[in-house]
Amino acid sequence: MSGKVRIMNISPEATIADVLAGKQGAAETLRRFGLDHCSDCSAGPLETLIDGCEAHGVDIQPLLDALNSLPDTA
Repeated sequence: MSGKVRIMNISPEATIADVLAGKQGAAETLRRFGLDHCSDCSAGPLETLIDGCEAHGVDIQPLLDALNSLPDTA
């Protein structure tokens, strides 16, 4: 093991499924930003963050900042 820490950087093009799998607390963060249905919807996990934000009128930059501040999953 190299001892390097992997840091997942979330971009607007990341899928919701990747975000949920890659960041601890992502579902709660999505809920806080009004995208709670995206983590439970059958199409949501395939949708990108930018698509979800545009569809629901959410400013993406504060969401990206919040998601990128979360710890990566192990």
